[in-house]
Amino acid sequence: MKPINVDRQLNPPYLPEEHMAPVPLPANRFLSLRTKFVAFFSLILVIACSTLSWYYVEERREAMTDNLQQLGTILLTSVVHNEHFQYAGLVAEDRATLQQFIEGLVAVQDVVYVVITGSDGTVLARHTKGVRQSSASLVRSVDHPLYPDHQIVKQLFQSSSTTTPLMTRLSLSSNLGNPFAWEEIVYDFAMPVLRTAKGNISPPPFSIQLDEGSTNLSPTQPALVSGVVQIGLTDAHLKHELATMIRNILVLTALIIGAGVLGAHLLTLRITKPLRNLAGVAQQVAEGRSPVPLTPSTRDEVGQLTSMFNLMTHSLQERSLAITANMATIKHQVGQLTTLHQVSAAIARTLDLNQILNTVL
Repeated sequence: MKPINVDRQLNPPYLPEEHMAPVPLPANRFLSLRTKFVAFFSLILVIACSTLSWYYVEERREAMTDNLQQLGTILLTSVVHNEHFQYAGLVAEDRATLQQFIEGLVAVQDVVYVVITGSDGTVLARHTKGVRQSSASLVRSVDHPLYPDHQIVKQLFQSSSTTTPLMTRLSLSSNLGNPFAWEEIVYDFAMPVLRTAKGNISPPPFSIQLDEGSTNLSPTQPALVSGVVQIGLTDAHLKHELATMIRNILVLTALIIGAGVLGAHLLTLRITKPLRNLAGVAQQVAEGRSPVPLTPSTRDEVGQLTSMFNLMTHSLQERSLAITANMATIKHQVGQLTTLHQVSAAIARTLDLNQILNTVL
């Protein structure tokens, strides 16, 4: 009988122990999920709030500018089409009447000057509130008068057939205030006072005629220019209201962004904290330790994931115990097979009964 090799390996080869060691988790050299989510949500919130705020401010500014221009048109046409102003004021050159109309116009908050020019180009009456003392103040100083350029009146005398107000933007720069403040713009509204020939029906007082086709002037009877009325309206109050509104919007936007960032931080913390706990338990399982079961803190997907992870670790522990028990059984059976192998080898080498009994015992 051919002897059996005692040195033969009965168990299958296993990998070395260093290859079975758990792979360590990578170092925290990247942005966490919470940081990415908070940064992305904050960026979206900032862009959305800034865009909406800018759109609201632009729409509000355009609406206020249109209202200011409509106010100047209404004031000017109401005075120009007033018969008492035409005849008692311009034709008769009654200073008291002119002063009465000027005081009524200057009482409007946005009106900064009123200039009434006669048919011969001379100024019959005028009044101004002056320029602002500083760009940050709405108080005006009469020591520094503010009047429009006389070229506007000359242009109207040359084109005396116009029946609509001529609006001119006058930019004013102030060196007394903040250089970063908005530039004040004065809208100059000028319109000639037309007096028709005798027999024509003049427009009713305080009527607003903005279209050229609405005039009663006949092309065969040219109108007479009694004078020119100029009214200047400033947008200082408009810009002051806009500045206050922008400041309030910025404060409100900052509060909204702060509340949104805080909410995003709390939300991501509610998500990432259970994930970190799961990562710690997974590390313990990878190291071969028995982890403590986690308690689901929520009833959402993260809570379901925690419950399933607990079930998985429990199954792994049971499987590990079963594998350990099977390994013990296999080792015991291998020991028995080794004994039988040694007995058979001894029988094969010799037939000495005493040696066989000693080996068996």
